[in-house]
Amino acid sequence: MTKRNKSVNEMTYLERMHNSLSSKMFHTILMFSAVLSLAAVSFGFYLYNGAVQDQYSSIAFNISKTASIMLESEDELVLADAVLKRYDSLSAEEKELKDNDPDAYYELFADFETTSQQRMRRILHMVANENNATCIYYAAYDIESRRLIYLIDSTMTDSYAHPGYWVPVTNIMHESLTTPLIDAETGETVIPFFYEKTESYGYQCTSWDVVSADGKYILMVMTDIDMNLITRRGRLFLIQYLLFLLAVTLILDYIIVQRLKKTVVRPITEINQAARSYMKDKEDGSLGEHHFGNLEIHTGDEIESLAVIFGAMEQDISEYIRNLTAVTAEKERIGAELNIASQIQNGMLPNIFPPFPERREFDVIASMKTAKEVGGDFYDFFLIDDDHLALVIADVSGKGIPAALFMMACKIIISNVSSLGVNDPGKILEKVNEHIMKNNPAEMFVTVWLGILEIKTGKLTAANGGHEYPCLMRAGGQFELLKDKHGLVLGAMEESRYTSYEIQMNPGDRIFVYTDGVTEASNENNELFGTDRLLEALNSDPAAQGNGLMENVSGAISAFTGTAPQFDDITMLAMQYNGGNEDERTDN
Repeated sequence: MTKRNKSVNEMTYLERMHNSLSSKMFHTILMFSAVLSLAAVSFGFYLYNGAVQDQYSSIAFNISKTASIMLESEDELVLADAVLKRYDSLSAEEKELKDNDPDAYYELFADFETTSQQRMRRILHMVANENNATCIYYAAYDIESRRLIYLIDSTMTDSYAHPGYWVPVTNIMHESLTTPLIDAETGETVIPFFYEKTESYGYQCTSWDVVSADGKYILMVMTDIDMNLITRRGRLFLIQYLLFLLAVTLILDYIIVQRLKKTVVRPITEINQAARSYMKDKEDGSLGEHHFGNLEIHTGDEIESLAVIFGAMEQDISEYIRNLTAVTAEKERIGAELNIASQIQNGMLPNIFPPFPERREFDVIASMKTAKEVGGDFYDFFLIDDDHLALVIADVSGKGIPAALFMMACKIIISNVSSLGVNDPGKILEKVNEHIMKNNPAEMFVTVWLGILEIKTGKLTAANGGHEYPCLMRAGGQFELLKDKHGLVLGAMEESRYTSYEIQMNPGDRIFVYTDGVTEASNENNELFGTDRLLEALNSDPAAQGNGLMENVSGAISAFTGTAPQFDDITMLAMQYNGGNEDERTDN
């Protein structure tokens, strides 16, 4: 569980000081200054390091050039040619003797330790001493095997590199050794070098002068210059520079913070204290309009503007609170009335199941879930006489109280007209439409499906006034969509005509009707539930008894819509015919 940060009221004095605007401002400026200083030092050190490398690589290159000129003779090329031919003639096992048995390996090149080779060593040694170079050596680079083969080494001790001695080359060295010495864009000569740290000598800068190249070998005079002292001095300079910048940064930050405290922090503190006083008076119930209006802030900037705005807001809030108190009381009254209206509406719908426990010829179940406190959908069922059962489901246009009032009026009209002895649903809808059109100033309309079941015979006569298609299930089968004849919605046009149709219900048959809130329920992706999913939900257990059928559909809708809000009423009604004769009735 994430730990909650303390509020200002929960903090101690030291904690409030640590989290104060002055403290945060100082820390922010200090951090910004430190980052800026570090960036400046890093960039400066980068430039310094690059300049040093360029200078020393140029020195090493010039030393290599000088040594190359001093060695320029037939002897050095003859020596290089002979050593490389001997090296090429060796087998892989013989070349590995360099690491496994150095004395045996050196013996393979012992005949090249000649007076001429010694003379060239002394020349390289003299040039190295005169220029303070660590070492100068004449070597060949084997491009294919990436090996540097020593020919002459300026070291005059026993640790010198014998002719034929070789070392592997790193990727950085390989790229440097094989890089063209002429810039392709500018045509200028590029000084070759690489800068590295070795275990034996520490930091070194190496440059070279190419004597010749034949595609297999590159003959070079190479010079190593010790960079350890320069590196140490660079680090010392960096530390001193950082300490100096730190001292200057702290002093400047202190001056800036003191200035900001006077021009920014202090006015904001006064606004904060006024806000605290406002909240205290609010808790005490003595809210006035003088907290921000009395502030003496004259900074001439956004802070002064903020104080003026807060003063105006304080007056507006006081007025708003007075108005809100009155509105809240009115809203509570309306809420109570809506609750009563909801109870009245629910009371008008049949809600006791089974509704006719003494009648075993049929079973009826229905449900309605409104999108708001009151809805525009309704269902109804009632016995017109001992042999006729009326089934009604309807959906009024609109939402809320207007739809609820219109819904109750329509329900009463349909019930009254159906009880006049007319058993033709089409004729009933025509008369209901006449009543609605006579007094409908709001121009609302309603979709209706009305069915009248002749209980003894199972003949269901129905009419559809712009409502959804019903679903019919034959005994032992599955629900299927019944695309019946549609008439115009009620309340849309005078003298509308509605055609009745008949369905012969057999024992065990079921009919299921619903409003568009079922099929038009949408999920987070604005996809509709649709009739295919409705049939799938009904047929998941088409023989479900009691409220099971409604629960299957409601569960499928809830699983489909997820967290998406309900925008329309969801109303359903189902009737199962058990048979008009005692022998035909099915057990439930």
